[in-house]
Amino acid sequence: MNKGKTIKLVVVVLMIMTTLIISSIRVLAEEKTSTSDILNKSSISKKYSLSSNKGVKTDYLENYREQYHYSPAKAWANDPNGMVYFKGEYHLFYQYNPDDVVWGPMHWGHAVSKDLVHWKELPIALYPDKSGTIYSGSAVVDKDNTSGFFDGIKGGGLVAIFTQDYLNDKGIEKQKQSIAYSKDNGRTWTKYEGNPVISTENDPLNNGAFRDPKVFYHKESGKWMMVVAGGPLRFFSSTDLKHWKPEGTQPTIQTECPDLFKLEVGDSGKNKWVLSEGGRYYRVGDFKEVDGVWKFVPDNDKRIVMNFAKDSYAAQTYSGTDKNGTPDGRRIMINWMNNWDYCNNIAPITKTFNGQFTLQSELKLVNTENGIRLTQQPIKEYKKLRKGVKNFENVTISQDKPNILNHLSGSQYEIVAEFKPDEKTTEFGFKLRVGAGQETIVKYNTKTQEVTIDRSKSGKAPSNSTAFLESYSSKVNKTKDGKIQLNIFVDSSSVELYGNNGEVCGATQIFPNRSSEGVEVYSLGGKTKATIKYYPLSGIWNNDIKGKSSVLVSLSEEELEKTLGDEFSIYTTTIPTRASQGVTWKFSDPEVLEIVSQDETQTTFKTKKVGSTTLTATSKDAKAKKTANLNVYGKDTSNIIKDLTNFRTTGSWYVKKGAYVGNNEGDGFTVAEQTNSDQKSTYNLEAEANLIDIGSTAGIVLVSQNEDPKKGSIIANVNKNGNYRVFVFTGEFDDNGNPKVKDLIEGTVPKTKDNKYNLKVELKGNHISYWINGELVCDTNQDYYKKGRFGLNVFGGTIEFKNVRFNSTTSIDYTNVEGSGLTFDQTPGNLHAANDSYVVNNGKQKTGVAISDQQIDINKNIYTLEIESKVLGDWHADNPANGDTVGIVLFSQSDNLFRDGGIVANVNKWGSYNLIAHVKDENGNLKEVNLAGGKVYEAQYNKYKLKVKLEGNRISFWINGELVCDNIQQNYYHTGKLGLIVWNGPSEFKNVIITSDEVTILK
Repeated sequence: MNKGKTIKLVVVVLMIMTTLIISSIRVLAEEKTSTSDILNKSSISKKYSLSSNKGVKTDYLENYREQYHYSPAKAWANDPNGMVYFKGEYHLFYQYNPDDVVWGPMHWGHAVSKDLVHWKELPIALYPDKSGTIYSGSAVVDKDNTSGFFDGIKGGGLVAIFTQDYLNDKGIEKQKQSIAYSKDNGRTWTKYEGNPVISTENDPLNNGAFRDPKVFYHKESGKWMMVVAGGPLRFFSSTDLKHWKPEGTQPTIQTECPDLFKLEVGDSGKNKWVLSEGGRYYRVGDFKEVDGVWKFVPDNDKRIVMNFAKDSYAAQTYSGTDKNGTPDGRRIMINWMNNWDYCNNIAPITKTFNGQFTLQSELKLVNTENGIRLTQQPIKEYKKLRKGVKNFENVTISQDKPNILNHLSGSQYEIVAEFKPDEKTTEFGFKLRVGAGQETIVKYNTKTQEVTIDRSKSGKAPSNSTAFLESYSSKVNKTKDGKIQLNIFVDSSSVELYGNNGEVCGATQIFPNRSSEGVEVYSLGGKTKATIKYYPLSGIWNNDIKGKSSVLVSLSEEELEKTLGDEFSIYTTTIPTRASQGVTWKFSDPEVLEIVSQDETQTTFKTKKVGSTTLTATSKDAKAKKTANLNVYGKDTSNIIKDLTNFRTTGSWYVKKGAYVGNNEGDGFTVAEQTNSDQKSTYNLEAEANLIDIGSTAGIVLVSQNEDPKKGSIIANVNKNGNYRVFVFTGEFDDNGNPKVKDLIEGTVPKTKDNKYNLKVELKGNHISYWINGELVCDTNQDYYKKGRFGLNVFGGTIEFKNVRFNSTTSIDYTNVEGSGLTFDQTPGNLHAANDSYVVNNGKQKTGVAISDQQIDINKNIYTLEIESKVLGDWHADNPANGDTVGIVLFSQSDNLFRDGGIVANVNKWGSYNLIAHVKDENGNLKEVNLAGGKVYEAQYNKYKLKVKLEGNRISFWINGELVCDNIQQNYYHTGKLGLIVWNGPSEFKNVIITSDEVTILK
């Protein structure tokens, strides 16, 4: 399921309702639905239809489509679910959003296979319903009909167990476990009318992270067991799959997508249990009854890396009636090949689909010098895809010898290699998918004894490229005879490595040009002996093309936006690659651009005129064509931005339809010549930002020390999901040349439906206030820079800025908000006014207090005080500008609460509240008396509506409409002042309303 990536359920609910309407009238498709049928019915695939010759099947030949890894025909997929073997078929269910190429309302997609390699996509298995979306889970074979669902059916049927997400009556996101069953080999499913089988209230931990159930039959206890997490690990047991009893809970083990299975250790006859933590880590131990409950008992506290590279998550193994869930007793695992850091941002690259799965691996436990370890090896079935072999037996690799693989090329192959370096060798390995400056390196460093997958130059990257263009390493020891074994699988958009017979495993996505097909082997420092086997691999989609006639042309770019005078290249590949390479070009408006140079795989163009044109590439045999669209823009901002001038830019910046547009994979800046030269003035910069690309981030640049903000500046930004951040480029750089940053604050505002955000920053001396869509999100001082330039920032995609306004005014310090129920003319303390709200702040680990001008007397009046408060910053971050606790001061005996006393009603950002009296003891020293305390639900966006009623000597306290203190009696004070209080950073108070009713004395 979505791993907390802030796509809010309240938005998804609307999408679910649409899905329900569609699903209620759908006709169940027959099993014979083909991949072509699915593609033809897809509006997504029509938008990006392939150029192909009539009669030639070109399904699954899109750019970056894996050829021997499974991926659904269209749309979005993530976690593998419900993996089960039943009646001769392997079933792979998975998280699926059929209506988009990014995460959304989750369904269960479905595919089946007879051989674990060739897959047939079936219609959607499970749709969202009024109980919620269908998140991750598992499936089992109920062969003995313990559930009662399969009366009269020999061999029973399938039961799926999954999480559903919903909002409770307080609007809080909750998770529960539900089931469905199938009597026809998984083709159609019926949801159990008694769902949920485990509600949130039945979770002993009552933790909101309660998802991803994995169920297995446990012979020792004679029960079905469920391991579920999402956060802390817990277990449940059942005899019928419908009624579940809590077993052990293990809050110290936190994970998602857990899996638990038993394996023999080598051939010892001894079994151990393995807990997979989402396929990222594992632990070895035992599953046993402790103090009357079943739980996992790890051998030690150490968790071990399961996949050292980044694109492997949510691993699951097969269930079934045989040992290890498979007919031949192998324990087989598969992962989602992606990462939540950038998965949604891959959609603009792959266009019609987004979601693929790793190779399937056989798991074993072995004894090693370091203890019992898990090994992973590609299942033997992949050997059937080999199309012959190129052998390099006992060759010597060195720097002074040419690349022995220079006659090889391809995008789908397997390499099995064994290396033995000499004493001088420092590094050896392979360069894969080489071409046009692109390469992915798999290498071994003899000094660090680490194997590495380096994709920093692999090709295209998702818009937040810094999270993708990286390298990943793992320790691997040489064998006793000094050798390193590497088994590498390369597919259209991935590289997977199994090292030293499964001792380590790593999976990475890559997005090179289709024409980048070179292969190199190298050795640095010395000579390395090697035996290398190179196997071209067949695809699994039955789309192999015979002959040399072209069936389609592939372009590295299809939608381009450039500025006048830009040079750029498009790389071309004619399919099949044995066809004559190279294309001829035709432009709908030849005045817009010209060809600078061209060869068989690359054409370089230069823009000549502002305008638009369509580029058509035709294969040399004129049997296939492909088009690309180009828009060329100017750079003059004088007609749309009046207050900022003389911009200096990094990245691509241009003017388009009244907007100033920035585009860059990493950070792109445009910095004006205007500065905050007068420290006594207040400077305001405001802009409307339209975030076009999925992973894009828009920002405002403050106090930039020169034309490159990375050399010193402050950035206030927000991304498409409403995540904001204010941080400092310190002007320092690490050893890799990356700028060092310091966060001031980060948090989240509501995601907008149209991806448009109004950004406003006020700079007054060293004080920064930042609003997003009119909501104050940052109010803090900074001590890094006094003066500098203003500008705009983009990161990870395209942003349109409109209505950019800049001005300066004489600074005036306000301590009152017009129309507020509380005023602070006399003792503002740690308070100042920011537009329509008060902000109180005294810094980290300190209490900030502001005592109002209003005096109260409970002998004369009944008082009600209501305030909307917000703790600034993220729920759980501890940055310098993040707040922690908000509260109301009652009965303050002077302007010094902690000297003379009063009462405080407060709540922190996690929902813990207190009602505390500060009173003097017999020696005149102030002490705390806790009148009440407890916990409410954490408020979304840290917003707490506080209400206090003072009636006589009784105090009632409401938080977000919930009465938490009901007529709490205090006999300490009857008069005093009201005020505001915070702790550990800034918080905002607004819409302050105070009412009083005269006390009626009955006679």
